Amino acid sequence: MFASYPAQGGDSGAPVFSVNETNNTAIYHGIHAGRVQLDDLSWHSYFSTWENIARELGVVPVNIPPE
Repeated sequence: MFASYPAQGGDSGAPVFSVNETNNTAIYHGIHAGRVQLDDLSWHSYFSTWENIARELGVVPVNIPPE
């Protein structure tokens, strides 16, 4: 999946998440996989979604509520 976050070499394997600043929680989206340059010469990050990772590993995510 393409994303708009900045990335550079060495970021592969890093978690991709968004932060809800209202209640200080994070939503995990997946793992950074790389960057690609499109025909218009712009660079875009891409990542493997958590759903794909869970399916490949055969695991079920656990939701841990904030304290």
